[in-house]
Amino acid sequence: MPRMPLLAAHACAAASLDETTLRAWGLWPCLDARLEPGGELVARVSATRSADVVAQWHRIAGGFADHGLWPLVFDTLRRTDDRPWFSGELEASPSSADAHDPTTVLRTWWSAVVPAEQERSADALQLLQPFDRTFPGLADATRGPEDPAAFTLAIGAHAGRLGVVGVTRPADVVAALGWQGPVNHYGDMGALAAVLRSWEDRFGATVIGIGFDTLTLAVTRPPRSLDHAHRIAAEHMAVCMDCIYQGSGTIDEHAHSLVGATTWSFWWD
Repeated sequence: MPRMPLLAAHACAAASLDETTLRAWGLWPCLDARLEPGGELVARVSATRSADVVAQWHRIAGGFADHGLWPLVFDTLRRTDDRPWFSGELEASPSSADAHDPTTVLRTWWSAVVPAEQERSADALQLLQPFDRTFPGLADATRGPEDPAAFTLAIGAHAGRLGVVGVTRPADVVAALGWQGPVNHYGDMGALAAVLRSWEDRFGATVIGIGFDTLTLAVTRPPRSLDHAHRIAAEHMAVCMDCIYQGSGTIDEHAHSLVGATTWSFWWD
């Protein structure tokens, strides 16, 4: 019997962000997130924090295949209440996920973040173990049942206000929003969306929270062995080098933290 997903991964079409639709989902009044000041409307975010964000998130996400609104917990830059969503800091993505091959994207980003060839110290190569400077390729998909608690656990631990983005796949929110979180490392959110689509397909890893420079994913099929986690940790390093350089310190340590983990959190300096 084929594996049935916990939530539909695709919607028929991206939904309208009109007031009637949002009132039906209990998301009114809202604040508008737009591309640049006065630009295209890309998201609407509740003006207040929900008393039960987990239940509200599940109500909206459960109908995603039909209505095309993907719910996210929106956070803001520390000590602000508007950045980046309401401060004119969102910019149209130069491409969409369809324009990119995730393997090529990850290989390119890996080459940009691994220690330079001239850096031959033991410490420089130790952080890459069990790999070397060559990108190890995509990790295999995780087989087996999905964890039904992954979304509840990730959302329940995530601070912010609930909002919605009109997309046909959750991974596409980073491009649809014109988000600039990793801008100090790369600026094409279509490329990131392509990788996130691949993570959705292989690991059930789905974007549920987004902040000024943070991204949170609920993972329904995390790695169950350290060998598998090593390959995923390499992909994480390619996407967000700060997971390693300002986090665990090595791919091996990061991999240990991924075994069985139903939440993946990223932060870009």
